Amino acid sequence: MRLVCDGLHARPVLIADPFESLVWAIIGQQVGVGFARTLRSALVQIAGHEAVFGSSRFPVMPDARTLADIEEEPLRAAHFSRAKIRALHIAAQAVTTQALDWRSLVVMPPAEAMAALTRFPGIGPWTAGMVLMRGLGVRSIWPAADLGLRRALAYALGASVPLTETDARALAAPWAGWEAWVAFFAWRSLSRRRAGP
Repeated sequence: MRLVCDGLHARPVLIADPFESLVWAIIGQQVGVGFARTLRSALVQIAGHEAVFGSSRFPVMPDARTLADIEEEPLRAAHFSRAKIRALHIAAQAVTTQALDWRSLVVMPPAEAMAALTRFPGIGPWTAGMVLMRGLGVRSIWPAADLGLRRALAYALGASVPLTETDARALAAPWAGWEAWVAFFAWRSLSRRRAGP
């Protein structure tokens, strides 16, 4: 299987703050990337902050304490579902109360870390996997349920329909320990395909 990506120096990009990676993952549940970006921008407008460097201003995601106290109405007006709002509140409260502790999570074996994250309502395996990959840099996460990944793998194999989750899982064995990197390059190859030549 060949995944074509631009540049030899591409690496998986981590989100600097694990909590922000959790917020991103919750926002991205079962929606397209474009709509997830719209929701993220709305969240920053509603509850975020600004970082100021000289004359430049940069939007910053709200921290856990701010998000734990946010009202539902402005989020509903910005097209957040009630399920997403509830999951965001639960996640924010878990971080502020230290029921969810990033330092403990990062040293756990991946299966234990997945279990620790998925015990919170609104955080399923896909969301937990995204947090471990993008927020904590765990390399051995393979998000086989992700439709984009299954499409990219299908394209690489010359198939016309996305692989099943079972088939995607079966492909991961040769990449043990580096599955998250393969997923990153698969997603990049899908982006290139969409962009065209």
